[in-house]
Amino acid sequence: MHQPFRLDEQLPPHVWRSQMRPTITGLIITPAGKILLVLPREAERNGWIFPQGGFQREESPLLAITRVLREKLSYGLDCIDANALQPLFEKACSHSGKHHYVVAVPLCAWRPSRLSGKNRNFCLVGG
Repeated sequence: MHQPFRLDEQLPPHVWRSQMRPTITGLIITPAGKILLVLPREAERNGWIFPQGGFQREESPLLAITRVLREKLSYGLDCIDANALQPLFEKACSHSGKHHYVVAVPLCAWRPSRLSGKNRNFCLVGG
């Protein structure tokens, strides 16, 4: 079941009961309305994915998604339309109990040349 969540609140204690830490995924939207997909170096055989990473304890979804975008894409708050960030849903995996959080991240600036983090290969779809 999909659950709503707030960007500015820490995760509830029950999401840490699984052996796997919760993850945050960014649905990155460029100013032209295209969706960003990345090809992670460590998982190239698995194909294109949305930028994502694990939560750190005591981290809100807002802090997690901004950290992940900085680490994976080298995009900071100067490129994100922070007022338009939208929590989409949280879902617990029925098999592992792992929690996944998805956030829509509209960019106010799109500069492919800035992509210098862990995920340098990317494609844009839609729009």
